[in-house]
Amino acid sequence: MEDTGGELTVIGCHLKSKRPSILEDEDENDFLVQAIGETRSLLRRAVEAAGLRKLILDELADTDAPLIVMGDLNDSTRAVTTGIVAGPQPWKFDPIAEKKKHWDRALYNAFDIISRRSFKTDWSTHIYNGHYEALDHIFLSQEFYYRNRDRIGELDFVHVLDD
Repeated sequence: MEDTGGELTVIGCHLKSKRPSILEDEDENDFLVQAIGETRSLLRRAVEAAGLRKLILDELADTDAPLIVMGDLNDSTRAVTTGIVAGPQPWKFDPIAEKKKHWDRALYNAFDIISRRSFKTDWSTHIYNGHYEALDHIFLSQEFYYRNRDRIGELDFVHVLDD
């Protein structure tokens, strides 16, 4: 493992909104056009998430350097695009060597971490038409994860200033 000399990498991001991507010659009031426009937005957000994941993997692989990724991912905590950014967690029956590879490259959601230590389990960062969602996220590398014996720090508090 590489000695990081106390460096911390922070990646800020803002992925494509859920707003439909409507082309110039399309009728934005057509319900099918709206659905196709939302699909375009989702595809763009997924490609952006995969590109962000590549940057994350470049930073995390084979190093103990801590990483924080934060920003407006424009998707909920359990959305596929958010999962792409965070990376896969190991399967519970994987051998420990395989789990360690996953843990080295996975990110942990700050809201999930703090929810395990709090009575609050619902975090909204955005309210639109009466719907509450967490579209803004903070992800931490294993160097801050409370279950990691070799962590360099630990998340103790999260405060959300929402709409």
